[in-house]
Amino acid sequence: MATRAIKNKGAMALLSAFAGLAWAGVIGFGVIYNVGVYGFWFPGRLLVYVLLLAAPALTFMPIGRMLNASWYGWLAVTGWFIFGFMLLFAAPNSTQNWQENLPSMLIFLLGLLLVIYSVSWPAFYLLGFRIYKTRVARYNMLRPHREAAFLSIYVISIFTMGALRLLNSTFIFALFLIFLAIELLILSRGKQNS
Repeated sequence: MATRAIKNKGAMALLSAFAGLAWAGVIGFGVIYNVGVYGFWFPGRLLVYVLLLAAPALTFMPIGRMLNASWYGWLAVTGWFIFGFMLLFAAPNSTQNWQENLPSMLIFLLGLLLVIYSVSWPAFYLLGFRIYKTRVARYNMLRPHREAAFLSIYVISIFTMGALRLLNSTFIFALFLIFLAIELLILSRGKQNS
């Protein structure tokens, strides 16, 4: 799988500007103006719904096209919409215990998992493309998927342990070592097979 070169730099700059405006709108209306306190049909809130779909679409769909992964844009849009919606409009109530917040916490953690995956997958792909020398290793799509999934699960595990009040530095370090050992074993097995 080869990456596509950016042919029309002017169109890409315009797309980047619109994406930046959409993210600024989400932050402005959602966080600063706090439209989450108004009703569902409040015009500012409806605008934030549209911007929560448009901002990740303008940001991640071109990345998916460049990496020949059409599924990536849809996954990123879904994840960022769930994460943004839960963060701005349906955040878990801090006055309730974790059992009462469980459905909203699970949906929030799903959105966070997809957000971390959508940001880390192209980063791990680019990192592997820069590090590995052989063509087979450079274009191995399973490795960045696995590493992005490991990172996402690692961060979600930390958030879950924190919500259950079990988080300490020993658990964080031990979990990191577990994921690192699994990844190194898989990478070393791949070098033996090639």
